[in-house]
Amino acid sequence: MCKTDVAVNAGVHNSTGLEFQKHCALLFIIEDYENLKDRDYFLSIEHHDDILFCFRDKNNDINFVNSYQVKKASSEWTMSEDLFEIIKKITIVGDKLINEDFPRSLSYSHKLYFATNHAIKLNNGKRKKGETKNLTINEANNEQHFALIDQEIRDKIISQMELNGFKTKQQLSNVYLSFVDLPKTTKSQLAVLIGRCEDLLGDKISDSKAVIDTLLKMFRKIENTFNQENQAKILDESKRIDSNTINDVFNIVTKKKMAFSFWRAKAETICNDLNLFVNERKSFVSYFENSFDLFKDLEQGEHQRILKFVTENLDVTTEYRTHIECVTHLCEKFFKSIDSQLSKIEIKAAIYAAYVEMGDIDEY
Repeated sequence: MCKTDVAVNAGVHNSTGLEFQKHCALLFIIEDYENLKDRDYFLSIEHHDDILFCFRDKNNDINFVNSYQVKKASSEWTMSEDLFEIIKKITIVGDKLINEDFPRSLSYSHKLYFATNHAIKLNNGKRKKGETKNLTINEANNEQHFALIDQEIRDKIISQMELNGFKTKQQLSNVYLSFVDLPKTTKSQLAVLIGRCEDLLGDKISDSKAVIDTLLKMFRKIENTFNQENQAKILDESKRIDSNTINDVFNIVTKKKMAFSFWRAKAETICNDLNLFVNERKSFVSYFENSFDLFKDLEQGEHQRILKFVTENLDVTTEYRTHIECVTHLCEKFFKSIDSQLSKIEIKAAIYAAYVEMGDIDEY
């Protein structure tokens, strides 16, 4: 019988009250998006630790892991058993990462984070004799490498952990204590995430909330999936989201924004060239917007056919001088060569969306 790792096994029983973990994962992605969008990595939630970012090299070997234990707090952290247990726990995760069999580069390394939304206050415990030394991790000092903490404070923490058994001391060099600037309530956290997303992408996207909602839905899916054979394994693909999937979410919403800008700038011309009546415009825009989501659903046969058709006919961009002419030609060719169960206005909207999805409408 396979031994169950209770500390790391994830699934539906762990889904309640864990929104903060997913919000932290989103925040890490948003704040480092410019760097991450060009990296090959995958993200796991409730797998070994609360959050894992696993980065791969050009050989598809894992060369770096950021592991996060995240805790929402209503009061500051002090030199207490709660804090010591968390530090011990993340060093155990580090030990498991070293011992697990997965393809890794010769330069493999990892960082083990404890991240929280309240201040962490450390001291060396001296009151009567000697100098009292203090360290606070908060908004002003939001990350601290354990190895660089004052020696007396480190010794105090280690001695307290050793009282209850501490066998993974060698992993302390990989430990980091981090402050996460997120408020206490779920509603307020979401507002912050949407605001950060808008700050990041500015006017490139039409709906920052759509980005946040889509990614959270993906996170919940892998969070609520049980580890295979009750064991957390890096190679378990059911517990991960690849960087390409995350980037696609940002790209799709960005392309929607470009397409809507294109629509607003050329609405009259588009309507005339696609033979849209005035009373069809609202439906056209709705069908167009929905098409982006339908393209991602492999069970949507009609939209998959349209996406394939546009992909196979993108050479149209070498035959015409404007995007509108390209879309018009694609519509005419589709109607002549393919039968579809969709209405004409749905087809026109889907072809327009597919052209945006597969092409590059960056100017009018």
